[in-house]
Amino acid sequence: MLLLLLACSSPTTDATSSTAPADTAPADTAPVDTAPEEDTAPTDTASEEDTELMIEQMHILGDDIGEAALIIGPDGTTVLLDVGGESHAAEVLSVIDHHLPERTVDWVLLTHWHRDHVGGLAALLSPSDVNGGIPLTVRQAVISRGLFDVHPAAAHGDGYALACEVLTEKKEIPRIDLCEGSEAADCALVGPGMPWPSSGCPGMMLGDLRTTDDDTDGTISHIPLGGGAELVVIWANGYLATREGLLASDEGGLTLGYSSFLDENARSIAGLVRWGDFTYLFGGDLAGGVRGSPDAESFILSNSEAIALPDRSAALPAGATDVLHIHHHGHNTATSEDWISWALPDDGLDRNAVIGVNPSYVGAVDQSVLERLSGALGNGAVWSTDSGQAASSHTIENVVDAAVVLTVGQQGAAYEIGIRSGEQYTKSEVYAATPRE
Repeated sequence: MLLLLLACSSPTTDATSSTAPADTAPADTAPVDTAPEEDTAPTDTASEEDTELMIEQMHILGDDIGEAALIIGPDGTTVLLDVGGESHAAEVLSVIDHHLPERTVDWVLLTHWHRDHVGGLAALLSPSDVNGGIPLTVRQAVISRGLFDVHPAAAHGDGYALACEVLTEKKEIPRIDLCEGSEAADCALVGPGMPWPSSGCPGMMLGDLRTTDDDTDGTISHIPLGGGAELVVIWANGYLATREGLLASDEGGLTLGYSSFLDENARSIAGLVRWGDFTYLFGGDLAGGVRGSPDAESFILSNSEAIALPDRSAALPAGATDVLHIHHHGHNTATSEDWISWALPDDGLDRNAVIGVNPSYVGAVDQSVLERLSGALGNGAVWSTDSGQAASSHTIENVVDAAVVLTVGQQGAAYEIGIRSGEQYTKSEVYAATPRE
């Protein structure tokens, strides 16, 4: 019988207040494509049975669309996964302040250049009335695909400009750009170099992103989270990381263009958070070939057997996903039937899905997405932070109007789903992670 992971109180306060990495700011250097030296990395000392991994899908309202999540590893390593729009900075900071003793995170990972995912970066990282003059400090690096393959027809120019300006002007903020090219995009997205194409994404094969020591070992880029947990980057900008190196999608028949926002969605960074048997799969607004979107999902799943963890074991065998982040806020352009059948096969096991949506999203959550998920979750459910504007209804969906909190314990053998609204946390269900062969 599963052991309950924690009492009905804030699920991370104890774990994060005592195990968060020391606040040692990186040196004042220009943005680079590698992380600070190894001596700034948190020490991987978490091995106690009571350590936990937390992923909070934030409930952010603001005045516009936006999505963000906070990940706290067993050793206190923190990753801010997207940052919402410009109007969401105060809400994102309130989540950080709730869970962490200081307004500091180790990593910020920006999945792509749409304003609802990156527009809040400047308000977070620069002193302002929004943050009371105390901006968010990034201890390790801001990770993105870099300022390449960007076109105003595909990216949201206003959100991109805000993020681009703070990343290029604040030289003290370290960066890891997964891709490279001969010329980076202008923050105003004007100039003869448009769309500033990349020449490849070697940053996806840098191994442990805390150190440069293994950059040439040919290991997939990852962030250790403590206790054996890790965040692994598998896809970005049309490149898939495999055991044999990077596989370009255009070599496999998928060419990403620049003609609409769907092309930018398909360039989203996708990855997984893994600890023991537990796997959480995320992908920003990754497109799935539905309604004319580029079918990045099918390309990934058709080559999924070649995706390997840093130890070279299979990263994503079919059915290994416990919690699936639903792409593009549950719009009908993503999270295709094939993607769901691969990640969440109808095999009788209990699995769950999470949707980051707020009241401003038109067309989300789409009923067709919920129909595709029906029958794939066993006794699990779809957990939506908000109802969006689609006013969909399905017995499989839990619209919580709050943050959805995943708390993983027992060295990755079990996880709990809870709901947090302000200081109030309510435990909902405990699930066994899918056993790995």
